[in-house]
Amino acid sequence: MAHPVAAAARGSVVVVSPRRSRRRNWLGGVRCDAWAALRADAKLAGEFDRFLAATEARFGAKGMRAFARGGVPEEAKLAPAARAGLAQVGRAVRALRVAERAAAGEARRLAATRRAGQGPRAKM
Repeated sequence: MAHPVAAAARGSVVVVSPRRSRRRNWLGGVRCDAWAALRADAKLAGEFDRFLAATEARFGAKGMRAFARGGVPEEAKLAPAARAGLAQVGRAVRALRVAERAAAGEARRLAATRRAGQGPRAKM
């Protein structure tokens, strides 16, 4: 299936199957729950905030984008063993950012349904 952004750029419509939509909603809910649990513990939330801030200070915005895509910053000239360790850092950054975006998306969805007067939908 074509990537939705690429398909939109070509002007085509992407049809998502109900099964895929349910899976995406379920994964989003799991990520939201993980993010809420992470943010509930102030010490743990502070550790992750400091980790992300230190990673961004070290690798910059370009490096953070590389991590978000699942890669390693190109400017990191490292031995293969060190590169593998940096890939682990990248996986942690990516997981945190994905959970953060899922929680933000869920908050926007809830706010939109409240504004529409429908109230929040129950998760299944």
